Amino acid sequence: MNKSSFLSILLAFFAAALVSCESDEDGKVPDPGLSDAALSRLVVRYDEARQTADEVGRALGRTVEYESFYVRKNMRTGDARDTLLYVFNYDDNGFAVVATDRRVNKLLAVAENGPYHPKLIPGMNGYYCGMFFYMTALIDELEALSARPFTADVPDVPGRVESRETRTVGESAEPAITVEWGYRTWPYNTYCRKSDGTLAPAGSAAAAVAQIMEACSFPERMDLTYPDAEVASADLDWEKIRQHRNTDMCGVWDCPGDHVAISRIYREIGQQLGLEYGDRYDLPMDFGKMPECLRHFGFRADEVAAYDADRVVGSLKEGKLVCMSGRIADGLQSRGQVWAIDGYRDVETKSELWFVPSDGGAEQKLEETAETVRYIHCNWGWSSDTSGEMNGYFAVDLYRNAAGDAAHWGGDMLPNLQVVTGITPNR
Repeated sequence: MNKSSFLSILLAFFAAALVSCESDEDGKVPDPGLSDAALSRLVVRYDEARQTADEVGRALGRTVEYESFYVRKNMRTGDARDTLLYVFNYDDNGFAVVATDRRVNKLLAVAENGPYHPKLIPGMNGYYCGMFFYMTALIDELEALSARPFTADVPDVPGRVESRETRTVGESAEPAITVEWGYRTWPYNTYCRKSDGTLAPAGSAAAAVAQIMEACSFPERMDLTYPDAEVASADLDWEKIRQHRNTDMCGVWDCPGDHVAISRIYREIGQQLGLEYGDRYDLPMDFGKMPECLRHFGFRADEVAAYDADRVVGSLKEGKLVCMSGRIADGLQSRGQVWAIDGYRDVETKSELWFVPSDGGAEQKLEETAETVRYIHCNWGWSSDTSGEMNGYFAVDLYRNAAGDAAHWGGDMLPNLQVVTGITPNR
């Protein structure tokens, strides 16, 4: 299934939001301490959320696994009364997430590849990948929402609250990257050697730039300046190179694509970025070198700027790709992730909140809202279990370029989101 048809299916998804944490294998979530009446007015319960995930799963030809996850409010501080959201992994790739607060009237993310692991939750000793920043922002957003009072005038009689939505797809730019490359294994890190001669991860920055090159089929020739390069330059046949879509498609004796070219591309990108190869998956790097690196390979690129949603989508509207970086300062050194953004979709959601009395009386409309949600397509370069892991569409407005609360994050962690926009071949 291509990315366009995948999004068309997921847009039928009920109001949703993203992230996860604790395992819940018996299909029940601990009572968050609210009365049944309050729950019906505010909270989407587990069985309702599970039904939603099952519906979109059937449209995808997939089923939800037995295990699911949930996230609670203030779980890192011990005050875990309110469940914020549910995450459902599909049995053969991908996952869906459903918010528990009916005031969230938008789909935040559905990933094409998965599964989603609780180890990726902020504060849970997870990988420092791009998803970390997104999920931290989401948790903060939903915690703030749960603290606000419910303003609708709900009748003080037994009943339930329903959210009824319609969605219309507006402007879009289809994803340009056709591969699902990583950076930890062959062929990406073949020439990325540590001082002792063993192989190191090639780095997420190299994966982001390499996939941008694939999307543009550019450059057509590359000078090789890294130490011990076998040749001084090499032609790049992108039609052959992209035959290697990911490592999952490789058999024991057969794997399509020009793997030597891929290895050379990754290593030369690392050379231009000044990457120092070691044991870490998140190689410390100066993102300020990214524009110079791209220009070295013949691309036009804007200077590094703080993350801004309008800047990112404006670049995509012009057919120019985006490279994004997030960093965590942990008191020792800077850790982070770099990823590529290659498409977007605008979706208008019209939402009505209705009160349905238990006695079968007349329904009452409580609220009516309309909003346009913008989604960007992220390629994380992550492949711990599945190539292209976590790639998918994410609501653009949940990224925040602001300091996190150190106590909330469990350490001195400061997200520093930056972008390089306007990436296009200088032909």
